[in-house]
Amino acid sequence: MELSESVQKGLQSLADATFFDMKTFSVFIEVAFRSLLSAHADRSVLDQPEFKRLDQKLLKHCHTAATTCILEGVKQNADKSTISACLEDVGFDAERTEVFYTTYQKCRSDLETLLSSLGRCPPHINDVSWRLEYCIKVLVGDKRQYDQIIMVSKSYSDSIEIYIYIYEDTNVFVIYIYIAPTLFP
Repeated sequence: MELSESVQKGLQSLADATFFDMKTFSVFIEVAFRSLLSAHADRSVLDQPEFKRLDQKLLKHCHTAATTCILEGVKQNADKSTISACLEDVGFDAERTEVFYTTYQKCRSDLETLLSSLGRCPPHINDVSWRLEYCIKVLVGDKRQYDQIIMVSKSYSDSIEIYIYIYEDTNVFVIYIYIAPTLFP
């Protein structure tokens, strides 16, 4: 696994026994995994009694480094030898590596599920520019007027045009949407 220099420095601080004794390290690793798996971001995740003596800046840096390492490991489907090699490169001893890997194995399937669910959302439109191409106003009967708005996507090589027809019918707006590929850019 390749980790950035900042992440490696955070993991080196985490491996340092002067900052994190074994008990504090174990609690920290549990907190790091729990923070990734929690449904909402809790600002008090690092407010454990074991962390009171630690510098908050160092604690946050180590937390960021640990969670980055965890997510990279899950993303790359890393096995024990890969994780051990990565952690030993930044100064983890065998005991700390074992604590990390045991927790990693325990939470791995939940993290894989979490990562696989990211990026799945209903289709939506990004990066569009709006312009009123032309407006058709037709009075039929009482109060009926039609407007046509064209949206052109600028983020794709094959842009599409989305025609939106809006009209008011007895104080109710009715919207028809038609999506068509642009033949000539």
